[in-house]
Amino acid sequence: MQIVLAIAGLLIGSMLGRHGGWLYGALAGFAIGAWLNTENKVKKLQEELTNLKNRVQSYSEVKPETTTESNEPQPVQAIAKDVVDKPETTPVKEPLAVQTPVETQTEKKPVTETKPISIKEPYSEEPYTPPPLPMPIDHAISWLKNFFTTGNIIVKVGVTVLFFGIAFLVKYAAERSVFPIELRLAGVALVGVVMLGIGWRLREKKAAYALVLQGGALAVLYLTVFSALRLYDLLPPTFAFGILFAFAAFSAALAVLQNSRALAVLALSGGFLAPILTSTGSGNYVALFSYYLVLNLGIFAIAWFKSWRLLNVLGFLFTFVVATAWGLNSYSHADFSKTEPFLIAFYLLYVAISVLFAIRQPVQLKGYVDSTLVFGVPLVGFSLQAGMVHHIEYALAWSSIVLAAFYIGLATILWQRLTAEFRLICEAFLALGVMFATLAVPFALDANWTAGTWALEGAAAIWIGCRQSRLLPRLLGYVLQVASAFSYFSAFTYSAEEAFFIFNSIYIGALIISLSGIFIAYQLKINHDALKNDNNDAKPKLIPQEKLLSVPFLVWGLVWWTAAGVYEISDYFSSQVTPLLLILFATFSATLVQWLKQKLEWAELRHPALLLMPALYVLFPYVILENEHPFADWNIASWAIALIAHFWILRKYDNEQTQHTSILHIVGFWFIVLLFTVEATWQVDHYVHGADTWPLIMTGIIPTLFMMLMYVHGQKLSWPVARHQKQYQVHALKPIGIGIWIWFIVMNIFNDGNATPLAYLPFINPLDIVLAVQLLALIYWLRMPLSFEDWNERHWRFDSSKLLLALSIFLWLNTMWLRLAHHMWHIDFDLSDMTQSRLVQTGIAILWSVTGLSCMMMGARKNMRSVWIAGAIVMAAVVIKLFMFDLANTGTVERIISFISVGLLLLVVGYFSPVPPAQNKDKELQNEV
Repeated sequence: MQIVLAIAGLLIGSMLGRHGGWLYGALAGFAIGAWLNTENKVKKLQEELTNLKNRVQSYSEVKPETTTESNEPQPVQAIAKDVVDKPETTPVKEPLAVQTPVETQTEKKPVTETKPISIKEPYSEEPYTPPPLPMPIDHAISWLKNFFTTGNIIVKVGVTVLFFGIAFLVKYAAERSVFPIELRLAGVALVGVVMLGIGWRLREKKAAYALVLQGGALAVLYLTVFSALRLYDLLPPTFAFGILFAFAAFSAALAVLQNSRALAVLALSGGFLAPILTSTGSGNYVALFSYYLVLNLGIFAIAWFKSWRLLNVLGFLFTFVVATAWGLNSYSHADFSKTEPFLIAFYLLYVAISVLFAIRQPVQLKGYVDSTLVFGVPLVGFSLQAGMVHHIEYALAWSSIVLAAFYIGLATILWQRLTAEFRLICEAFLALGVMFATLAVPFALDANWTAGTWALEGAAAIWIGCRQSRLLPRLLGYVLQVASAFSYFSAFTYSAEEAFFIFNSIYIGALIISLSGIFIAYQLKINHDALKNDNNDAKPKLIPQEKLLSVPFLVWGLVWWTAAGVYEISDYFSSQVTPLLLILFATFSATLVQWLKQKLEWAELRHPALLLMPALYVLFPYVILENEHPFADWNIASWAIALIAHFWILRKYDNEQTQHTSILHIVGFWFIVLLFTVEATWQVDHYVHGADTWPLIMTGIIPTLFMMLMYVHGQKLSWPVARHQKQYQVHALKPIGIGIWIWFIVMNIFNDGNATPLAYLPFINPLDIVLAVQLLALIYWLRMPLSFEDWNERHWRFDSSKLLLALSIFLWLNTMWLRLAHHMWHIDFDLSDMTQSRLVQTGIAILWSVTGLSCMMMGARKNMRSVWIAGAIVMAAVVIKLFMFDLANTGTVERIISFISVGLLLLVVGYFSPVPPAQNKDKELQNEV
């Protein structure tokens, strides 16, 4: 067959071109023949595979007659030995050998003796390595060898020699003008007719021989008509076209009657080449496409009876290649109304042919899909449609919608009408419908709507892929999700004046991407359990790597949700309302996520739900920048709702008692303290027009009040404090207590106590009152343990509590004197001025002396050696200061007072406690242990 087509191509090519045309024609014919030969081989292999499957199936139905006494499973070696050694004693229903049709008609006799069956080596688990593919030249050499060494060699060689002889005869006669050209061509045609008649007569006796003769005869007839038209102008183009069309129809009839695919291919090639070979250049494309429509109807008629894939593909290639070539060279917009019906007709014909090909397959190959036609027709057809309608607005969008509806409807009809074997072609048409629906979006909508639609389609594809355990739809869904993001950002434009709140393409597009990502994450989460199925025959719904995509897609969806909401609120509303809405948006999002976590039993949503409090901390500085204080513009309501939602979410995790929830309980209490502290500071500063001391006082007194309320009365709240008492009354208060102590130190050092509009009063001014309250609160917190706390014998919360309190009291006494000197004697509250003031230094000397005296006397009375030593150190410091720094200024009244006061105090100390109390060795040893 390949030789016949190669010779036909050689003759046609030599007539069409002077420079190597014969070579191209021969190669083309040979390629077509090789393609046809490959199709035959594939078909034979498929049949052999089916026979092998039937043999294995029939063998598996043979049941062993012998049974073992024990119910325990036998080892593989025992089973193999039993099969080898034990002869069959019962009749076997069917032998294992493949039976020919003749053998199946003979009577089957029971087999009483069988030879031992040889057992092959155990199956090796080494990976299979396919053999290397042969090179094209090796394939050609092998085919030529098989062609001339197998089958009817004589007839093959004879036809080949005959064709060359006829070609040489025509050439010889033409060169020497032996006979008139009409007579020569008539003789060649007569030879073709005779060969055709002989082949037809022998079609039943020697089918292969007859088909070779008929194919050669038809090639001779095609060659004769072409020569009469092109080389010698003996036939008018219209008449020659009619003859070639008749030859094509006649060849198709012969092919169908004799079930010969080769004749059908020859007829098809001749039919499609006829108008090209007989073309006059008139440009009558309507006649050309009408003729091609008739040929394609013939291919459809053949496809109704025969599943000849090569014939279908050749018709598709001829039709659309010629149509594309004409469109590139001659199409104009004015031709649309005449060419569009032909394109639709060709499109529908080849879609129908692809369906018929799947239906007309043998039983074992039912539903086999010709991917060349199924996917090639929409690819080429839509490309031609795009080239024809690109000047019409939304034409491609409508074309895509129509094709999507067509393919989805066709898939639905086929699924309802056909059996399960045709699932593959139904899914292919459904995929094409989804693809065209996807393409319709960017052709009709802007980038934002396109992104949302693609995201929805991706989610649907992944859902279908999970339901059907198919990887390809899921991969399509992943790609569409990424493509939707690129489409969204490709044209990011927005104007609040031209759009309604949330009812605009930019927000809805982002919202759809967000919801699609969350939906995909949920589908991956609920379907990955199939990987743990112990049933090895069950097909897993996901590959192991896809399980890891659930959390990234969840994060992807939540990020899009948050970004879309924040952008929409901040862009549409004024800065005064934006903080309120952002707090409510964060609260709504966290509450919704927590509800979904409970409803769907989705453990991964636990962490996003618990992010409400961190989100409130992030929003807090923004609220202060926009509204100056936390409770402005009804923000107090939004904070209250957010805190209620926060504690409602924490209540859902009350039984877990994890580190995360414990931290959130603590930082939630801190946030409440922060809110009221900042608000009270702003309110005092706003309504009390005076010194900066007033708002600063609020930053110290509010945390102190919250700390004491929580420490003393917090357990009265059954939830959350009583339920999580350690978190609220111990861990949460430690940083607050340390902060209060730092605030106490800083205010003593840097604040002068100015209480304008009030006059400064020693000891009862606002700053000293707050400092005294803080000092008492710290003493109570550090000294009084809670009912569940066990400090052993420490009696203090921290080991250094007494020392820190003593230093704090000593600092407070000194700074009270400095503030008194500042307000009463107008000495600047500055370190350099205070150190140079004689009055201030005298007061400090007396204060330190009194402090030292008090410590020494208390240490002596209480038998507290460390306190007595501390007082002695203070007294020593006073004495050193007097003699080293103030001795030069003894003539001043201040220095005289200092020396006399310190001297009298030292006399008192010497009288009451001249020496430190003795050490209690036993007690110190016990403390060390």
